[in-house]
Amino acid sequence: MSRTRLLGITAAGLMWALAASPAAALCSTTAQSLQCTEGTIPLTNVNSTCNLYRDLKVKVVFTQGSETRSTYAFWDGGNALKYRMMFPSSGSWTLNTFCEGGCGCASGHTLTNQPLSVGTPPMIVSSIIYPHINDGLDNPNRLLSGSFGDNTLFWLGDTAWAGPLKSTRAAWTNYLNNRLSRGFSVIQVALPVDWMDTAGSQPRDALDPGVAGDVRRVPFETFPAGCSSTSPLPNLCSRWVPAFWQEWERRIQEANDAGFVVVVVGLMEGVIERKGGTWCAPTLVDSEIYARNIAARLAGSPVILSPGFDRYSGSNQCGERTETVGQRIRAIGDVIDRAVPHVLVANHWAGRTPGSEILGLQDEPWLDFQLFQSGQAGYEATVSAQLETLLRRARELPLCVWNRQCPGQPTPTATTIMPGVNGEAIYDGGTHAQLGSANYNAYSVRRTAYFSLLSGAAGYTYGSVGLFAWTDPATGMGRVSNTHMQHLENLFTTGNVYWSSLQPHPEVIANQTSGSETVRMVLAHTADKSNLVAYLPNNAEIQINYATLGTLSKNGRWYNPRNGTWADSRYGQGTLVSGSTYKFCRPCGTPSCPLNGAPARPACPADPDWVLVIP
Repeated sequence: MSRTRLLGITAAGLMWALAASPAAALCSTTAQSLQCTEGTIPLTNVNSTCNLYRDLKVKVVFTQGSETRSTYAFWDGGNALKYRMMFPSSGSWTLNTFCEGGCGCASGHTLTNQPLSVGTPPMIVSSIIYPHINDGLDNPNRLLSGSFGDNTLFWLGDTAWAGPLKSTRAAWTNYLNNRLSRGFSVIQVALPVDWMDTAGSQPRDALDPGVAGDVRRVPFETFPAGCSSTSPLPNLCSRWVPAFWQEWERRIQEANDAGFVVVVVGLMEGVIERKGGTWCAPTLVDSEIYARNIAARLAGSPVILSPGFDRYSGSNQCGERTETVGQRIRAIGDVIDRAVPHVLVANHWAGRTPGSEILGLQDEPWLDFQLFQSGQAGYEATVSAQLETLLRRARELPLCVWNRQCPGQPTPTATTIMPGVNGEAIYDGGTHAQLGSANYNAYSVRRTAYFSLLSGAAGYTYGSVGLFAWTDPATGMGRVSNTHMQHLENLFTTGNVYWSSLQPHPEVIANQTSGSETVRMVLAHTADKSNLVAYLPNNAEIQINYATLGTLSKNGRWYNPRNGTWADSRYGQGTLVSGSTYKFCRPCGTPSCPLNGAPARPACPADPDWVLVIP
């Protein structure tokens, strides 16, 4: 059957209405600033064989003076389209729609032009987050920042990739409460894909009894009847099942309402995509339609969107696709940016992506920040090589983005300055078929976290087995590394650390080792040189060259990242070595530092890492 435009629409027949939405609507139908607003477009003269999900493309534009917000309408069941938006301010806005093609509408045709009154809600709940990027000119630290109540966002993320798909509502609520209690601020999730057991997901519970025919377990259905395609879903013979996506996005909305920024990755991926074990994404056209619709669904929510999910140029894309992985990332990133230009866009890279490839994307106009992955390094041949790689990448990739220059490159390879976040590191409790589980522990989690944050990263995302695939959430939330992340958050937000002004300066470490990454130290200090933080993964002392540090204090304090306590302040007194170099000895073992009246140092624990904070 020819898939030509099959729906005749006239200006009079396609009307806007801020009408009451179904009872399950997650966004308000009364327009208010800094809240998700939802409106509907009832359609008339709909041809029953027109795929409103796939073929009808309607742009929605809101203006208030020089301020513009735009998105696309999306099909969510019945003979209607919906739009969503989060307005940055209240007052009188003008609403316009333009049909750009599909189902018989004239390209560029203005369908309506009407005033829209956006009110001020009775109160702005502190959980409403409206993130934005500083442009790197007035913020030399290139940190991702936003409004979180009255505070700047400190990015401590969690990888709950399959959570929205596989959790019950009760389990998801419990998970969010747990993450809040641990100090997390970002939840990273993935769009449904076959490794999540898509067809058997979204189990029912008392709050979610399901519907007849298990329709909530099916993300896409064949449409129109009789259409056939062997391409991975979504394809030209499919449309999404609204009930499935309404339940999926309910988890996103609940996380937003609880106070989290939600990162949604994989808009260039398919839902059912594997062929014989090989990654085979939908056609680029079908992925563009999918990405536009997902972005439109989330246009009113404080989310961050990523075209990629664990891909890089070395990904084994099936032979049916002619574009490269890089071309696919760029194409879908551009689609997202055009669909929701007010929403932040990053790209989640695979764990073995070289820094040069990451920087190769940095000048793309749609990219707001880098979401690199230090990864698991399960591809290494030995356990020791794995540990070296996962630690090295956690240190080098933030510096690579910070400097726009990776090791071995003589000059910066990107002109754009932007933040970088370590969006996925080692998983506590993980394992690898070849290498076992030796490196998948809390110690590795702490090391990669501090390596990242003190090497220029704007944030760090934690991972635990049991959570990312949602196989055993209770155990995943119960691992001791969860508490260690809470200690990290406490240090960086309340521990006399001016984290929003820290800049990496490893060059002032006078006794840096050139050997194993397991003993390589990291250090950052503020631009005004009033605050310094150093992390010692397994070192008796750190020597700091004060030649460029002005009047920075020679006395500091040691923070225990395992239990969140401070050691006796007398251990933190610096000792002059020579010239302008001072050494600081950790508060355990028998280093060659005077005790300065402090008690004898106890034996070091098995994981002897410490954090030095000055002053």
